[in-house]
Amino acid sequence: IVCHDPTLDRTTTGKGKIADLTLDEIRRFSIVDQNGNATNERIATLKQVLDLVESYRAKGKNVTLLIEIKHASGQYPGIEKRLVCELRQRGALEWCTAQSFADSVLFTLHELCPDLRLEKLMICPLPGLPFIVDGFSISRFSYERYGFVKSFNCMWQGVNREFVEQAHAHGKEVKLWTFDDMNAAVVDADGFITDRPDIWHSARLRFGD
Repeated sequence: IVCHDPTLDRTTTGKGKIADLTLDEIRRFSIVDQNGNATNERIATLKQVLDLVESYRAKGKNVTLLIEIKHASGQYPGIEKRLVCELRQRGALEWCTAQSFADSVLFTLHELCPDLRLEKLMICPLPGLPFIVDGFSISRFSYERYGFVKSFNCMWQGVNREFVEQAHAHGKEVKLWTFDDMNAAVVDADGFITDRPDIWHSARLRFGD
């Protein structure tokens, strides 16, 4: 399923860990709006999202999909293989990208499917040190370690122009998250991850494509 949180508590009328529930149990609950009011929407499956993207692509729209596998920590065994199988069966590898904070997820995906574009989520690099703040931990960093990764997707507050230039020199992209404010520093990033497409549209007009 497609859900930001590991539980239903914040985004739906239900409660409980997603890993402990069946799909039928999850679909009993409604998604809530920003004020906590129940809507007519249910949590979507990845299949439904892929169907939606395919419907736009069939109309000639150049829509692609960035899929995040959240911190796995073993609670979703086999999720990487299931994702790869679904994308291969659909012929969707060319328009789908996967990202994750978890190195174990990225390395597994790369081993299963070298053709799948992968991007590394992180908080920020540590200036002058070969380490990154990697989700909830600090990890050793080198461009060789992430040779198969196409982009480093960083929290926008933690990235400076030096890191972007260094990444570009190694043939990597840099994307910033979560870019929801026009006052966010823009350091020649290759893309923005945002909940606000209106802000993104304004940024494109202000800073160029």
